[in-house]
Amino acid sequence: MTPHAELHRLLNAIRRRWLLAAALQVCARVFGAAALVVIAGALVDRVLHPLDGAALLVSLIVAALVPAAAALFVWPFRRRPDDARVARFVEERCPELEDTIVSAVDASRRPLDRGSFASLVIDGAIARLRALDLRRVIEPARLRGAALQAAVSGAALVLAFAGARPLFLRAVEFARLQYWPNSIAVAVDPGDARVVAGRPLAIVAKLAARTGTLTRVAPSLTLVANGQSRTLPMTPAGDRYEVRINAVDRSFTYRVEAGAAKSRGYVVTAVFPPRVRRIDLRYEYPAFTGLRSRTEENGGDIYGPAGTRVRVRVQTDKPITAGRLAMAESNPPVSLARVDDRTWETTLTLDDDAAYRVALADADGLRSEGTEYFIRLMDDRPPEVHVLRPAGDQQITPLEEVTIEARADDDYGIASFDMVYGVAGGREHVVPFTSIGGTDTARIGSRLVAAEDLGVKPGDVITYYARARDVARGKQSTLARSEIFFLEVKPFNEEYVAAQSQAMAAATGTQLESLVAAQKEIISAT
Repeated sequence: MTPHAELHRLLNAIRRRWLLAAALQVCARVFGAAALVVIAGALVDRVLHPLDGAALLVSLIVAALVPAAAALFVWPFRRRPDDARVARFVEERCPELEDTIVSAVDASRRPLDRGSFASLVIDGAIARLRALDLRRVIEPARLRGAALQAAVSGAALVLAFAGARPLFLRAVEFARLQYWPNSIAVAVDPGDARVVAGRPLAIVAKLAARTGTLTRVAPSLTLVANGQSRTLPMTPAGDRYEVRINAVDRSFTYRVEAGAAKSRGYVVTAVFPPRVRRIDLRYEYPAFTGLRSRTEENGGDIYGPAGTRVRVRVQTDKPITAGRLAMAESNPPVSLARVDDRTWETTLTLDDDAAYRVALADADGLRSEGTEYFIRLMDDRPPEVHVLRPAGDQQITPLEEVTIEARADDDYGIASFDMVYGVAGGREHVVPFTSIGGTDTARIGSRLVAAEDLGVKPGDVITYYARARDVARGKQSTLARSEIFFLEVKPFNEEYVAAQSQAMAAATGTQLESLVAAQKEIISAT
């Protein structure tokens, strides 16, 4: 081996040791700086909880700063040290060499003649390098320290990446969803569905890619109902995401979106149990009532006398497959007969008080029992008749006119309303009231009674009362009358002429009072 080659070999061994120490130091610094950058990104993610787009931006910043820090520390060592630099490094570490190595490197750059001075310098340098302990140039402790620093920094970098893994995975998934949505399949369950109104519904979504399921970027659920839109974040549930609706109260459409990846639109149809839209009643009364048949629209409660036949026609808000009247108090149900898909009917004969609900069932198996309706037999009470004025017995003259006013009340209606009077215990006369007002169930009548037309004389008594007959409902009509009242006829001149004497007046008054009292007793007895 030539002196040049031997010198280069010895210097190259020192260079490798020197580069190893420098590389370990650079790795420690690069790993440490990179760990700090990654830890900063992880802290931003943990503390600030940035949105998916911001998380992608933070990841890109971290990805840019790590190689920048590495370049900053590697840049001073971009060139491999030549023999002259290695020789100077050795001379600095071992001053006793007195520039022998530097001079030999300088001499090796020129052609040599065997036995020349330059050749002797190189041979001397080679001899001294062979005798030199390389541990003096690069101490083992320095190598171990650099290796330990590099290992610690590397471990810190690994831990930093482990802590920032959620950030980076989320950034990667968001980037895929945002910029490569065609590579993502959005699977939705239950998709199109029919749900009974009032029941809960869970909508589950799964983001699938070729490499596996995406679990870092939460999709959103957009609901559209009645022209209004609402977007809800979906919550993680294992490797899926879900939104739970406590009670479905209307039909709606929905779509799941994750970045630019979207599912197709789905429809959830809220299925409601059938409901009663209206009930029409047709009454056929017993013949003895004398009442005409009638129809009550949009009713439900049934009132009528015993024996009344009532056709109950039920109209529903949707087609049904079966219907019945569920009777109260453990009475057997009454089936409804089909008229069409939305109209069903049956006929009841009233014989007792009861109650019922309309029970419906549709093709989806949904059932409902709506409002409770009553069945009541009519209790037809007799009319109540009262004389309003005069308020009691009254004295009149033979030429006086008296207005008699009475009132009759009935729970279903007044058929006739009359006044009955008699004079001096004679035959009763029935006359209608000349003026009648009020309603069918509450009537007020009045009639003017002229004493002169009745041919009365002082001492006579006119009796009168009112009577009313109600409308026949479930039984024969009832005739009721008021209390009987008296009009006492007194002498005409009693109002204007003073008595001739106290004795004569007293005697005359006593005779009239006796006559009136006798007539009252006879009339009351009859």
